[in-house]
Amino acid sequence: VAVFPNKGGRRSGIIPPAIAEDATHGRILRHLGYYWAINDYMDLKLQTDLYTKGSWALFSDYRYSLRYKFSGGLSGQYRKMIQGEEGDPERRKEVSYNVRASHRQEINPTMRFDVDFTFASNNSYQETIDMNQALRQEIYSNATISKSWEGTPNSMSVNVSRRQNLINGNISEVLPSISFNHSQSYPFRFGKKSYEDV
Repeated sequence: VAVFPNKGGRRSGIIPPAIAEDATHGRILRHLGYYWAINDYMDLKLQTDLYTKGSWALFSDYRYSLRYKFSGGLSGQYRKMIQGEEGDPERRKEVSYNVRASHRQEINPTMRFDVDFTFASNNSYQETIDMNQALRQEIYSNATISKSWEGTPNSMSVNVSRRQNLINGNISEVLPSISFNHSQSYPFRFGKKSYEDV
């Protein structure tokens, strides 16, 4: 990220925008914003897109990390896209949003917690000039806590998942699912005990 003042290291500052063109919404001032290096463990980026024909969008991205412990973030987008001129009977306004939360944490050497959830309006990937986002048809969200036991072939996980179809709006959820895994063991073999996945 290019920020001002232009000094070495990770510093807060203004994010300079880029100029782009869109046939429907007009000229764009893209990603004008501010980067805030809160401390050594977290930062926040706020940006906006401004269109000459009245559309606008806001973006936020909050991240945190403590090495070897946990990391994650919370990001979001809100768009108000306008098509058509003022006074045009076919003038149309579309509002869309997208929020994503993630967290990764090693609670101890045998237990881990992982979260990656996204909530979005069904039109959130249509009102974008990003081709990869525009082609996306489904959102899959997932949260898992997993536990293993040292010296044994046993492990367990608890999972919550959510799938959202952006084409028809259908949402399916699994609340929660529990799985227990026991690798195949050979207790009567001589020498070093070994385990094989079933």
